[in-house]
Amino acid sequence: MDRRLSYSACARRVESRDEWIGWTEEARKRNHMFVINNSRYLIAPTVRVKCLASHVLAKCQTRLVDDWERVYKYRPVLLETYVERGRFSGSCYRAANWKYVGGTEGRGRKGTGATVKDVYVMPLQKKWQAVLCCCADGKVHVRQRVAQKSLRIEIEAELGGTKLGDARLTSRLLEMTGMFYDKPLANIPQACGSVSATKAAYRFLDNENVDWKAILQAHYEATEERVKENSLVW
Repeated sequence: MDRRLSYSACARRVESRDEWIGWTEEARKRNHMFVINNSRYLIAPTVRVKCLASHVLAKCQTRLVDDWERVYKYRPVLLETYVERGRFSGSCYRAANWKYVGGTEGRGRKGTGATVKDVYVMPLQKKWQAVLCCCADGKVHVRQRVAQKSLRIEIEAELGGTKLGDARLTSRLLEMTGMFYDKPLANIPQACGSVSATKAAYRFLDNENVDWKAILQAHYEATEERVKENSLVW
């Protein structure tokens, strides 16, 4: 019988995830085993039960650590998963309180040709970072996040779920957003900084598949997620 839900070893290197964790190269090599990957999750489209997907994820989280320890003799502290951008929205993970931390580079294990995927994580205990960032000397070393990378994560969290029918258009949208964030008062050529980037921006703006309602919808959904994270909103 085909598996509908599975967990496996984590990816060795993922820039957005590693940046979010803050571990050093030494700590990553020592502790990557404590991160496990939700490598498969399937609910047949014929099943129509409200909130089922997020409910199953939440139930698995409460059971998984003990089951994993019984089989592998250690307790994981962080879950990760990868959602193909442009094909799936990742809404069930967000509803189950998983955190979006950025996207993959789209290179794949062999270096080329892979689709860009959104990266979601879920801590399994409060002191997850102390476990993952612990080095051989017994001390916890946490790398500071680079401001530009943090900006990229914020942009992807805001607009990464935009559905334009082509992952390349979504990537261009994210890139242009970063350009205009850096130079909010600049015109398009000034913000882009080069002739080729300017031409690419105008091609994007003239593309009939660029749906501004879809872009705004992604922004609305991201705003709703931020609101949910706070018990009181003024």
